[in-house]
Amino acid sequence: VASRSLLPGHDDTERSMVAARTVAPASWVGRVHLAGSVLALGLVAALAQLMEDSSATWGAVYLRESLGAAAAVGGSAFVALQSCQIVGRLVGDRVVTRYGDRAVARVGAALAGSALAGALIVATPVTTVLAFGVVGLGIGTLIPASMRAADDLPGLPRGVGLTLVGSVDRLAILASPALIGVLAD
Repeated sequence: VASRSLLPGHDDTERSMVAARTVAPASWVGRVHLAGSVLALGLVAALAQLMEDSSATWGAVYLRESLGAAAAVGGSAFVALQSCQIVGRLVGDRVVTRYGDRAVARVGAALAGSALAGALIVATPVTTVLAFGVVGLGIGTLIPASMRAADDLPGLPRGVGLTLVGSVDRLAILASPALIGVLAD
């Protein structure tokens, strides 16, 4: 039933395009560089995901227990981050087209890190909620940028770099709640 909704065309066309693009690094230096690129891109995605998840898992706890915010305010860090991340993703494509993934990723990461640091320095419920919103705006393009870069890694067929970077991202995400808990203690 689902096959009627698939795109027309032969699978052989797709396979030949993938095979033509695949050129394995010849030397061990090339393989090490490729592995380092996969790891770095996976960690960029994981750190952005960590910031996103921290608002969902720890934002309310921090607001309620550390800052004494009312129960109604507890979920606002998560809402602020998610709302601003949506704006970041919607506007991000135009900004990335104009300035490039690397420049936007650098500015976004710096913005997110500065906002969280500022929220810890000026620890009030208002600054924390605002900071989580700025974090959402800053990380809005980081995960898509790392996935685009992963899919374009030279020496890997399309999809393989994406899969590897996604795997590094997911493995790091498994460890992140425990890491945040240890740091919080």
